[in-house]
Amino acid sequence: MAEPAPKVTCETCGGSVTPGYRCRFCKTDCHAEPARSLPYVRGSATSEDAAQSMRIPAVALRERVYDLISKHPQGLTCDEVEVMTGRSHQSVSARIRELKQADRIAQAGRRSTRSGRNADIHVVPSKPFTLEGD
Repeated sequence: MAEPAPKVTCETCGGSVTPGYRCRFCKTDCHAEPARSLPYVRGSATSEDAAQSMRIPAVALRERVYDLISKHPQGLTCDEVEVMTGRSHQSVSARIRELKQADRIAQAGRRSTRSGRNADIHVVPSKPFTLEGD
């Protein structure tokens, strides 16, 4: 099991950020690339090579998944994102998990997939309304 990513300080607002994610407070991309590789099987050269080769594509896919979900107010299931991106379940579900861990998306119910099974619906949480000066 992979150990959790260490937190770093956001260069913009000073908030706590997981490397490779947008700051959840000021929404900047102050850490656009992961500071370490994706998880891999220790002792397996091929697994480590595969993780390194996916480091940058994973960031790009994560942002693509986020953009798709943000453009669909009714939310999307992992299955729907897979169809829209043409990517495998493993790639898409891993990026959705990363986005959920960074609090960039949230679960908003369930609906049926192509196979007829229920799946979580993912949405971008709406920003809370605040009055200017609050």
